[in-house]
Amino acid sequence: MLKRILLLLTIFTISLFALGEEIHNFTYEKSYYTALKKAKEQNKVLLVMIKKEGCPNCAYMKDIVFERPKVLEYMKNNYITVLLDIDHRYYPKRFISHRAPTFFFINPKDESELRPKKIGGSRPWKFLEELTEVRNKYDGIDTNITVTPEETNESKVPGSHIEVVY
Repeated sequence: MLKRILLLLTIFTISLFALGEEIHNFTYEKSYYTALKKAKEQNKVLLVMIKKEGCPNCAYMKDIVFERPKVLEYMKNNYITVLLDIDHRYYPKRFISHRAPTFFFINPKDESELRPKKIGGSRPWKFLEELTEVRNKYDGIDTNITVTPEETNESKVPGSHIEVVY
């Protein structure tokens, strides 16, 4: 009887992990240089996210914001994303940050920043708005984009901008 319970528990645990893998659609690079090469080849903006293990806002961005259908689709079409760990500095020194998450929006042609670094997380609608503004700047389009919370199935509430300092 105990063997059956352990077997069922093991199967249940394995199925949870397998299900978790299928849920996540967001893909990213782990090497800055690989991501830069892909961004150049595909004419996409390079989004560098500096994260920290155990950071709740990093997890929120990666697991919630980046998984929203409109954000996910926009990122897939316009960005190459690389996630770099704040504690494992195998990337250019210019991306060293003492806060997580920190975002750098890089022009792959000359590695310049398309906007100042962004520290902290955002709600999906706000992040999509920022992504669109940066992509438009990269393309030479001078427009102000407004994304409504409804477009990302998110309600706009006071305090909706999230920032954490580590």
